[in-house]
Amino acid sequence: MACIQFLTGSRDQQFEELDPAATLTLGSSDQGVEIRVTDPGVEPQHCRIYPGNGQFWLQANSAATIVNMARTAKGSTVPLPDRAVFIVGQATYIKFWTQRPAATSGSGSGSGAVGGADPAALTKLQGELAASRTELEQLKAASGQAEELRRTLEAAQAEAEAAKKKASELEAQEQALRDEVSQAQARATELEQQAEAAKRDAEEQVAQAKREADERCQTIQSEAEAKQSAAQEKADAAVREAEEARDREIAAAKERAEQEQEELRSALEASRANLRALRMREDALSRDRLADAQSGSDLAAALAALDLPEAMRSRLEAAVEAEVDRKVLVRFEGAVVPLRGLRVPGVELDLEAHLRSLRQRAQQERTLAELGVDDLTPEELERLCEMAAR
Repeated sequence: MACIQFLTGSRDQQFEELDPAATLTLGSSDQGVEIRVTDPGVEPQHCRIYPGNGQFWLQANSAATIVNMARTAKGSTVPLPDRAVFIVGQATYIKFWTQRPAATSGSGSGSGAVGGADPAALTKLQGELAASRTELEQLKAASGQAEELRRTLEAAQAEAEAAKKKASELEAQEQALRDEVSQAQARATELEQQAEAAKRDAEEQVAQAKREADERCQTIQSEAEAKQSAAQEKADAAVREAEEARDREIAAAKERAEQEQEELRSALEASRANLRALRMREDALSRDRLADAQSGSDLAAALAALDLPEAMRSRLEAAVEAEVDRKVLVRFEGAVVPLRGLRVPGVELDLEAHLRSLRQRAQQERTLAELGVDDLTPEELERLCEMAAR
């Protein structure tokens, strides 16, 4: 007959026969269980063992159940092959036998030792027991891994529960969103109807506003054309007045320029006449005085070139003759009063300063002639100097 053997725990080495026609419940409860185990971690109804299809099956009512090093999920069912070892609670190892070992066949439960047994069968049983103990040690060595797998499974189950809860929340949110979408669609339909009505009203208002705007534009255009015509007439009148004022200013400026040019031309002619007289004077001064004494005096020609009034000419001639006489006296009689700084009696003219001014002007005109600008007017010369200074 099939049985289970406790390898560890409070019922170590005890056997429990299985009913080939009934389901047996294993747990720590005092009631409702056929196989009672009070070891740590064993739940009140930990698992069930029942026959079916010619073999026994184990249904796990708790997640803390391991069959042949494989953790079973809560509520799952796995087959029990011969000599399969499963773990309940924290460390209670149980071995399944399809046939009870011969050495223990005379007892229903407990230690299972019976006197007068066959020595060969006893030896075989002892060997199997030693093998079971070895397997138990291996299972104990792997219990740490099994515990880790149990914790991993519990964590996975917790994550699954959280995911399931999250899925429920998402389903609720989805339903809420669907309700909101339905409400939004209804609201959108209502808004579309309102929009159509508003569109019709707006089109009518736009058409009315367009008609009013066209009328207003025509009125404004007429007013603008009238204002533009009046403004054009005013602008034409202003242009004519500006052109007349410009012509008057140009004529006045031209007249002033011609007058200034005439004055400058007169001044230039006078300067050129003075320059010619100065050159004649310089030529006279540079001539050989002995030759001049032999050829006669040019005083009359010089005085004629100066083009002075008759009274001034006579006085100048007398003054020159007096100066010549003094020079002669200097050579023979000693120093006399110099002419420098003196004025000719009756003539408001400083002869020396006048001659110096004539020499300076002649030098300036020679410089202008060398530069090629002697034919320019004084105004043009002034502008040229300003441009050169920049």
